[in-house]
Amino acid sequence: MSTKLTKFLKEVDYTTLIFLDNLNKNSSFTFFPALEGLTKEGESINLGFSCYALKTYFILNKLDMFETQKINDWVNYINSFQIQDGSYVDQNYTHAIENLSFKDKTKDYGKKFFNFFGQQYLTNNDVKLNSIRAESKQAISTLAQLEKSNKIPYSNFPTNKYQINDYFNNLNWNKPWSSGAQVAALAVFIDTQIINKEKSFDLFQTLNENIVKINNKETGGYYLDKKPANNEIINGAMKIITGLDWMNNEIQYPEKLIDFCLNNKPSNEGCNVVDSVYVLWKCNSQTKYRENDIQIFFDEMVDLIKSHYVPSGGFTYYLNKSQIYYYGLRITKGLNTPDLHGTLLLIWTLSMINDFYDGDIKWNVLKP
Repeated sequence: MSTKLTKFLKEVDYTTLIFLDNLNKNSSFTFFPALEGLTKEGESINLGFSCYALKTYFILNKLDMFETQKINDWVNYINSFQIQDGSYVDQNYTHAIENLSFKDKTKDYGKKFFNFFGQQYLTNNDVKLNSIRAESKQAISTLAQLEKSNKIPYSNFPTNKYQINDYFNNLNWNKPWSSGAQVAALAVFIDTQIINKEKSFDLFQTLNENIVKINNKETGGYYLDKKPANNEIINGAMKIITGLDWMNNEIQYPEKLIDFCLNNKPSNEGCNVVDSVYVLWKCNSQTKYRENDIQIFFDEMVDLIKSHYVPSGGFTYYLNKSQIYYYGLRITKGLNTPDLHGTLLLIWTLSMINDFYDGDIKWNVLKP
């Protein structure tokens, strides 16, 4: 690793703590999503951004700056969002989704109409249910990263092979990013919520059999029928591979994915950058194929990440623009200001590159 990169990581290590402190609300465990330009929804949502902040501290290896009791209190705060079936629900989020403007509701009625004739548009209720599942996965995986667990067992997922087959087959594999996210969440739930390890092993085997069926031999991606856009293939592969990681299963065509990622560089959007680096980082853990090319790619990604960096602390999700949406809700006005989501993603990306180089910076790599 170059001295220049080490110096940058050390600077980020210091300034991010200042950034997180500036985002912190009156409560110890709540954070704003950005420094400026917040909407009322962005000001009110708590669960997701609390998880983002905790994961950022974890990556930076800074959890030891908190007393054990404070970490336990933070865990209890996250678990306070659980409802009876174990789902994690931020009432401020669901209230905002349920009170969309008349114009948005009219669009939603149109989606329901076209869905009746075979289309596959996500309605507002679909978005809400998917977000609850996604937030539940995020909360559970965040706690698992700290070797903590949810208070109420989560039960809203398939728990036998027939349910898994049905669930998997009903996902839209023309859109692998969204469907892959559902599979990744399912892997987290099986690993963390099924106490009987023999049963979880059998469920993982069923899930993996389904994954293999949609694994494309030419690109290494995971989809069916018409080839999706290149970034969708990479983003979908990232989601599936996170699931494989929770299942302790290997990637089937790592060399094909390496070729595909190296031939299709990401846009400067935070998710696209982290997804490409994650796929290459995980594939490289299985094979040293084109390792020198991966190194060149990672060097380019560091330069791209630096263009998102704000010297006073934090990163922007977009180039010179904060993250705008959170699960369908507008949370900021998209000003040129650092945001929590972009900061988490790009620091996670840097942690993987640091690991690839076996660098001197003692950061942790997140298991999403």
